[in-house]
Amino acid sequence: MHHRSKFFSTLALVLVPLAVLLLVLEGGFRIAGYTPYVFERNESDYVRHDSLLEYTYAKNLDVPVWNENYQVEVRTNSLGFRDEEWNINPDANNILVLGDSFTAGFGLPKEKRWADIFEDSLSGRNNLHPKIYNAAISGYSLQQMAAGASGLFSKVQPQKVIIGVYLAGLERMKDPYIYFEGYTVRKSQVKYVGKKENQLYFFLFRNEFLQNREYSLLKHSALYNFVQTRIRYLAYNRQKNEMISNNEALAKEAGYLLSELSGKLKDAGAEVIVLPVIQHNAEGVFDPYVLKAYEIVKEQMANQDIDFVDLLPAFKIEVEKGANLWINGDSHWNERAHQLAAEELLKDF
Repeated sequence: MHHRSKFFSTLALVLVPLAVLLLVLEGGFRIAGYTPYVFERNESDYVRHDSLLEYTYAKNLDVPVWNENYQVEVRTNSLGFRDEEWNINPDANNILVLGDSFTAGFGLPKEKRWADIFEDSLSGRNNLHPKIYNAAISGYSLQQMAAGASGLFSKVQPQKVIIGVYLAGLERMKDPYIYFEGYTVRKSQVKYVGKKENQLYFFLFRNEFLQNREYSLLKHSALYNFVQTRIRYLAYNRQKNEMISNNEALAKEAGYLLSELSGKLKDAGAEVIVLPVIQHNAEGVFDPYVLKAYEIVKEQMANQDIDFVDLLPAFKIEVEKGANLWINGDSHWNERAHQLAAEELLKDF
């Protein structure tokens, strides 16, 4: 009995200070502005499952999309694209645009996207009256773009197909975003996510019992949310670094996919143009692994006689002048970057 009493006394001496420390840390984190888990948006409002492409935007949307840096209205047409209604004239100078969130204009009004700026600038030039059909979907991999190209081509019957290729996201070819219970998540992350109270949570544990306990902590503790987020961030960076180490192989695979798609579309009467999506960081530096991918894809396109919009020189000049080409607090292109992309694309017409 004496030993049991001593054990509980010792345990109390350990647990009580620990509990006090955790409460102090919790209070400190909340004072510093940290919060329990907050999900910024409910994707189930605007993504839908697709049997071929995994997911698409929902049809006929009119919803606000926001984060702490911007708010923008997103409207989609009856086909589920962030574009006006497609009234297609097969005899017109049609241009089909494929891509991901950069090409869809994530964080910007529709009219500020490079495709819309390009269309306005080209209209009437050399008696061209182009009509652009923008079928870009956030998060799409090159395989998803290629898979959807055939059906879109038969619908639009374009003379040209412009493909926005996000060179910092080539790992999507191995780990794509897929549809999961109303949300888009990485295929590798599905085992760590669960839906609670109509929100998607990312967990550290795979066991359902442990996930339920973790859910309570995430919902109520700013400290746990901070620690869990940091652990997931470090784990994701480790995985991403492994992908980066294989980035040359990914770039070559991207080049093969683009060449194969270009061949199919050329046989059907359309020319492919590759528009590389590149970014700089907060210090104005373009990541070396992205630049390497850029050069690999550029060379492959040249070897296959596929048009490649050489954006890098213009982007570098702009950054050297002190310009920022991304939305503050968000890595997506800002209005100036879209304007530059449209200007460089115009040089090919």
